[in-house]
Amino acid sequence: MDCLAVSFACCSIKRNPFQIHFRLPVLFALFQGGMFMAGWLIGDAMKDIIASVDHWVAFGLLVFIGCKMIIHTIREEEEKRYNLLKWSSLLALSFATSIDAGIAGIGVGFTELRLLQTAFIIAFTTFLISLAGVMAGRQAGNKFRILSGEKAEIFGGVVLIALGIKILFEHRVFE
Repeated sequence: MDCLAVSFACCSIKRNPFQIHFRLPVLFALFQGGMFMAGWLIGDAMKDIIASVDHWVAFGLLVFIGCKMIIHTIREEEEKRYNLLKWSSLLALSFATSIDAGIAGIGVGFTELRLLQTAFIIAFTTFLISLAGVMAGRQAGNKFRILSGEKAEIFGGVVLIALGIKILFEHRVFE
């Protein structure tokens, strides 16, 4: 669901060709499936160490990217405006939203589930959900022009910061 929210926020504010927006669901799927497999391979030995910081890493990355978007927008530096769809941003967002998949992989590592089959299902489901977020975001961006330009970039930054706070809150309250 985090991937859905980020996909929606990113694609509702950027007017780029669909093939550029297609990168987001692909990267989210690869990272979700890959982090699940990595967590499964790491096993229980690292569970406590990773679980104690995963939410802080996700929070930090999302808040950093969101603040950077807002700051660049407020400064009105059009040529230097933060681009959510450049590779470094996409990779950071993909990593931030997939940390929990790594933790899930650690927990599932001691069950009878088939690793590759489970990772594929996670990746495919993430792809579909993120693609739905991209399409919904594009439609919302086209339909509601009130979220265009600077307002849209600030809105996107606020959404990413809120998502980071949500992740931090969920882990701190429900631990």
